Amino acid sequence: MLAARAAALAGFLDARGSAEIVEAAARSPESVVRVAAAAALESLTVYTDALALSLLADEHPGVRKWALKSVKDTRSVVLKERVQSIAESDPEEFLQNMAKRMAKAL
Repeated sequence: MLAARAAALAGFLDARGSAEIVEAAARSPESVVRVAAAAALESLTVYTDALALSLLADEHPGVRKWALKSVKDTRSVVLKERVQSIAESDPEEFLQNMAKRMAKAL
């Protein structure tokens, strides 16, 4: 899917306009494109908490998984709180466990 590749490339390049491309991909109705956006987030030097929060709250567990991986080094209090919330109440046990490990390191 071309949109997923564009999101991945935008993250890889981390150039002017990359965050906007990733934000557009995060709004896609296609889960594969949102997964690519969540994975690309890790490579961006600048992104908004709102973008990360939307990916962390996505209905698709794969999107949430990659979003968690992407915010592993965050300094944002809001994102740290969301990781803790996932650790306590995500419907997927593997994501709860992943978030618990991350919350200890944040």
